[in-house]
Amino acid sequence: MAPPPVVTLFEKYGAGARNIGPGVADALGVAWMDQAFSSADIESAKYPGAGGVSEAGSGLARFLGRYASSATVLDDASIPLAQAQDAEMVDENTRLVKEAATQGVVMLGRNGALILGDIPTALHVQVDAPVEVRIARAARAEGIDRAHAARRQRNEDRIRAEMS
Repeated sequence: MAPPPVVTLFEKYGAGARNIGPGVADALGVAWMDQAFSSADIESAKYPGAGGVSEAGSGLARFLGRYASSATVLDDASIPLAQAQDAEMVDENTRLVKEAATQGVVMLGRNGALILGDIPTALHVQVDAPVEVRIARAARAEGIDRAHAARRQRNEDRIRAEMS
């Protein structure tokens, strides 16, 4: 019996993987698993206060704090707890990704290519397009102006690459 299809997608901001992925999943007859953090999640973690991040910092804000210099900073007493929570977040994502792969899945992000790299039949795809095309697509899809989409593109391309 053939193993179930597994496709991991990694995209640069606005490249359209979120439009492509569900159709691929439907065609293969497997589940679609979206990325763990949306653009708005990343933006609110980078800019605490803009998206309801608590003063103590959400797990995402702490995690992204490694990559976003203006993210919430923890005091020395909070660091062990934050590290434990970050490890739990990574462990939970790894568990979800591996579990989904046993049933067959098309997934966006989630470090899927790294986590599922030992599955020889998995297909790992990076979706990209010229920067201006990506910015225009993201602005339309997200209902934001081009300047906002351009800021997200610069930040998110860097942060997602560093997270993976």
